[in-house]
Amino acid sequence: VMEQDTSEKLYTFLIYSENVPGLLSQISSVFTRRQVNIESLNVCASSTPGAHKYTVTAFCDEYTAQMLTAQMEKRIEVLQANYYTDDEIFINETALLKISTPTLLNNPDVSHKDEPMGKSTALMLWWRRMACHKI
Repeated sequence: VMEQDTSEKLYTFLIYSENVPGLLSQISSVFTRRQVNIESLNVCASSTPGAHKYTVTAFCDEYTAQMLTAQMEKRIEVLQANYYTDDEIFINETALLKISTPTLLNNPDVSHKDEPMGKSTALMLWWRRMACHKI
């Protein structure tokens, strides 16, 4: 008999579904019923037309991750659900920041730009967390 890993670790769940109102509530209730706290949640359109991607992270053991995934896949609107550990996915993070021009020009820690910027110019960056399965 193969032993199940009972140590809690951070799992990333990737769920692909049709865009149906109320599905986010149904997905979060799957975690609530198992008393698993959601650490982060991101919902966006996926690269597959008509499908949306839910990225959920939560601490649990592997058995619970399997059960959560199986319960989510029972939903008719869910096309696919998988869970991954950190070594099985890559995460890309970026940020969106708006910095006023005076702050940008007067603070060398913010920018090392040598040429002057116009008065209406501000630095814009953006943040997004994206988890993808390693191929």
